Amino acid sequence: MNPWTTGAEFENEVRRIARALWGRFDGDGGALIVDGRERDCIFETEDLTHYFECTRMRTLDKVRDDAKKMVKYRDERYKKGRMVKLWIITEEEPTADQRTEAQSKNIEILSLSQFERKILDVDGYLELRKNYPFGSATNPDTDSHDLTGIEYQTMVIRDEVDGSGLSVKEVTNKLIAGEQMVLLGDYGMGKSVTLREIFFELRKRRSKGEIHRTPILLNLRDHWGQRNVAEALERHARYIGFTNPNQLVRALYAGKLIVLLDGFDEAASIQWTPRDPARMREARRAAVVLAKKFSELTKNGQGFIVAGRDHFFDNRREMDSALGLSDVTTRLTLDGFSLSEMRNYLRSRGFTDELPDWLPNRPLLLGYLSRGNLLSEILQGDDQSAPSRAWDNIVAKTCEREAGIHEYLDATSVRHILESLASEARVTASGLGPITEAQIFEAFRRSTGMEPDEAARPLLMRLPGLSTRDQTDGGRIFLDDQLLDVLRAGDVIRFALTPYEEPNARRWRNCMGPVGVDLATNKLREADDRAATGRTTTACAEALRRWGADMLALDLVQVARATSNMDEIDFGGITIKDGMLPLLDLGDGPIPKRLTLKSIMIGDFHAPESAPTDLQIEDCLFERVFGYDSAKSFPEWIKGCDGDIFDDVSTNADILRSTEMPIGIRVALTMLRKLYFQRGNGRKENALSRGMGQEAQAKVRNLLALLQSEGIAFTATVRGTKLWHPVQGQRRRVQSMLEAPMNSSDPFLVRARAV
Repeated sequence: MNPWTTGAEFENEVRRIARALWGRFDGDGGALIVDGRERDCIFETEDLTHYFECTRMRTLDKVRDDAKKMVKYRDERYKKGRMVKLWIITEEEPTADQRTEAQSKNIEILSLSQFERKILDVDGYLELRKNYPFGSATNPDTDSHDLTGIEYQTMVIRDEVDGSGLSVKEVTNKLIAGEQMVLLGDYGMGKSVTLREIFFELRKRRSKGEIHRTPILLNLRDHWGQRNVAEALERHARYIGFTNPNQLVRALYAGKLIVLLDGFDEAASIQWTPRDPARMREARRAAVVLAKKFSELTKNGQGFIVAGRDHFFDNRREMDSALGLSDVTTRLTLDGFSLSEMRNYLRSRGFTDELPDWLPNRPLLLGYLSRGNLLSEILQGDDQSAPSRAWDNIVAKTCEREAGIHEYLDATSVRHILESLASEARVTASGLGPITEAQIFEAFRRSTGMEPDEAARPLLMRLPGLSTRDQTDGGRIFLDDQLLDVLRAGDVIRFALTPYEEPNARRWRNCMGPVGVDLATNKLREADDRAATGRTTTACAEALRRWGADMLALDLVQVARATSNMDEIDFGGITIKDGMLPLLDLGDGPIPKRLTLKSIMIGDFHAPESAPTDLQIEDCLFERVFGYDSAKSFPEWIKGCDGDIFDDVSTNADILRSTEMPIGIRVALTMLRKLYFQRGNGRKENALSRGMGQEAQAKVRNLLALLQSEGIAFTATVRGTKLWHPVQGQRRRVQSMLEAPMNSSDPFLVRARAV
């Protein structure tokens, strides 16, 4: 697997290493004609001349011939007062005869790999790096960064452009070939673990001599605010205990590294400036400037990959520009586990029961839930709950298990502490944390009225649902956003019931997602079904008027819509501004009236079927828009807004109008897109058939039965309404069907053809 195929390429490689060793520029040193004979490489430094001969041959005669002319050159130069150091570089390990002959003439003879090690102590670096944490990768059993004995669970790395799946070895081969890549994935999908596996695969090949570049992996979290590549490499060397940081710098500029960067979304703390999207983009650009410089320095074919959260940037254009990516950069995404992979992973951790359909397919959370038989306890008596109920049950069971950490704590107290910390996390840019040690202890005081003693303090730092993943001293971060969503609902429910008590929500940046909204809705309707909507709209007004808590008010807008059976809800002319909302679905549920949303970053936005009477959305950014084909097509009540991805209603309409596919296939594909690729907490049956003609609508009921029998969707009844939910472990299967429906042999599409 040598990168050269000719003697000239081999000699050029020797020259590159020599230039790196002595700090020379491209073009310095090289082949010369001396006394009518070609010399492979001569370097002049201030006090010494380095003379190289390069050979791919393993014969003694070749070394003897080279040695004669080299010794003659050295002797002649010595007479003129110039010292000469002689080198012979071989492609493979020198033979014993070659080494003896060279040493007898005071010539240093080395293989190319040995010569490379004068730039970088490869073995020393690789040995030290394997013992240092790999980003946020943690051991699910100990919550530590020691992954000794933990096997990598194979998952699909997908090419974003053509949808093809790649293995770790295939990604490794691309890096060896000098490709530049970016790896994207949601929180907890396994980006750090995957980069670690790629690193170890490269390390294995480097140690075997199969490749001649060395993998280096930096956690960008370790380099907050750094903009200089050399300084970053020096800090990285100190962190892992490598005593020659200048070697890393030298190796990078010599083109001898394959660079892996983990966590571009963790390179700096981004200040929240929602009123000025340009400032937000500039802040993100500044945060990742180090990653961009590494990207630019490795465009000489070294191999480069950087990983981070999928939604850190507003859109792909911003990401490409900020990270210095080009049109030929390979964009990869991490799928969650498939059903078979989920079963294999959980089986390896001792769980062999049947998996519930609501179970998430994120490796991080599955590892946590399978720890200490927790998942089996959660599933006892499970009756295919709605996801929000299932998540509520997870929180309840974990709190019951942890109630014994202190004599003054019961399960309710543990939950109150976690709910308080979930609200504290809303102040952070990610919404997940970090949560400091001081915040954890203060939450204990509020819940118990007691000071945490020496016995309680270390136990509190191991509260369920929190992880040490961000490596901040004493800090913790929530390990899953859906688990966090359930906990966020606690303070929202309490405020809706008692809106005249200080909620401490003025600084919240993040809203609840669909799971939290659904749970809060259920709890409030259980408390007083008839008054739930009125109570929630009143609390919404108080959140703004009395407490200045915009994101709490926006949570309550979502809950009020979910509790109501009306066509519209009047919010009294309020304006809510500055925050992040995962989902705004105006295609289902009551339309807000006399409400203005301003400077909100919205995840998925679903357009209403008809224009609202008194709703204004101003200066907002949408991650994904359903119902409009561009920002230019926004109606008058959506002003100054922009979006990243537009999924026009015509996409589904085009599928339904296609004459190339049977009607059953067309309707099935449309339903799959709505279930799997439009964010939300379940779909009503009428939402799945919305926009279809009578012939298509007549197929929906039979196709729903097929979806259920094939294990692709499941139902849960909430407040008398049946909702359809995707089975997370089937996401990859569905994506394959959508990519090539006519060539698919999936049993669901085979059966759908006959409907």
